[in-house]
Amino acid sequence: MRTLSLHLTHGVSLRSQDEEIQAQIDKGSILTIVSTHPYLLKGLEKGRSQQTLYSLMAQAHKLEGLGIPYIHSFLHFAHLTKLSESYIRSIVNRRSSSYTSYSIPKRSGGSRYLHIPSDELKALQRWINGEILNRLPVHSSCYSYHKGSSIVQCAEKHCGSKWLIKFDIENFFDTINEVEVYKIYRKIGYKPLIAFGLARICTYQPKSLLQNKKNWVQFNKNSDEMPFQKKHIRYFGRVPQGAPTSPMLSNLVLAKLDEKLSNYAQKRGGIYTRYADDLFMSFSQNNFDRQQVSQVIGSVLSQVKSYGYNLRKSKIKVIPPGSNKVILGLSVNDKQVRLTKQYKQNINSHIYGMVKFGVDKHAIHRGFDSVFGMIDHVFGLINYAKTVEPDFGRVKYQELQDCLRSSGLSYT
Repeated sequence: MRTLSLHLTHGVSLRSQDEEIQAQIDKGSILTIVSTHPYLLKGLEKGRSQQTLYSLMAQAHKLEGLGIPYIHSFLHFAHLTKLSESYIRSIVNRRSSSYTSYSIPKRSGGSRYLHIPSDELKALQRWINGEILNRLPVHSSCYSYHKGSSIVQCAEKHCGSKWLIKFDIENFFDTINEVEVYKIYRKIGYKPLIAFGLARICTYQPKSLLQNKKNWVQFNKNSDEMPFQKKHIRYFGRVPQGAPTSPMLSNLVLAKLDEKLSNYAQKRGGIYTRYADDLFMSFSQNNFDRQQVSQVIGSVLSQVKSYGYNLRKSKIKVIPPGSNKVILGLSVNDKQVRLTKQYKQNINSHIYGMVKFGVDKHAIHRGFDSVFGMIDHVFGLINYAKTVEPDFGRVKYQELQDCLRSSGLSYT
């Protein structure tokens, strides 16, 4: 099981470290680590120790190599993000809620809870996402939320497989906690205080818990030995569904699980991929059978649980040889990814309805608020089709354009 404690042997020294780092910076005059000699000479002139200066330069150089900004302190962070230091500290201190929460119904039933950050917090999270998180590599089996990845790429890895097993992680974002996020920033190379602050900015404190309460209760709540008091904080923070930083953080946090499951699939002669909370394993050996399917499911359940997550057992799906195999809405029955018959039929039925009954009547029949809303929707379907099956997409694009022109409309 994952440990849910911020080991503040790092933490006990955070306050003194913060004071030491703040001493490197003159109030209102940020000392930027640039070329080695000017920085070193200026630091020595200000009475900083040579050892401290070399240590800071080494840290900055390491992060610079990753294309990631080095952060001295919260004062420096405020300078980089063009926000006030007091605002950043208020978020880290969790003195006020900066999220609007609401629920939306799921197609499969139940509700999904969203936590949308305020405009100011969203801007801060976007800076973190753009300047730090999006510059980090993810596991090769992950195809969600990062540049150069796509649903099509995730699906095509399983084309032509005989057996397909599909899993779904339960409460995906809500299961990722503040401690894991802290460890990500520490692994990147940020010092404990900065990693702690970044983790707090990227998580929210839940007001109540329905399950696994003992794993989320904040420890040592009455301690004043930490850089930030914790008397008013009851639970560890969790990753909000709705924050700009959450998608990439989920990729980074789940990298170890991706590695574990990928290695397991390879040892059994299979292939593993993940797209957000959807996990896929496929196998093509002639001797693969139902008994081996049961072994794979049992092992995956166990391995996922060992990392602190749970799978929705009701959503585990086994697709045997000869059955229709669909991943993320795409058919993987052949040697290449294709659109499903249902997807193509949906596009065809829209075009047929507009040609036969007229664009305005079809929009009313299908329940759209406006004709142009419907047109945008259908063009969206076709544009996606062009990325999967270009020939089909181009034909349907032209058919829709012809239909609109005959109705006195145009679309550009």
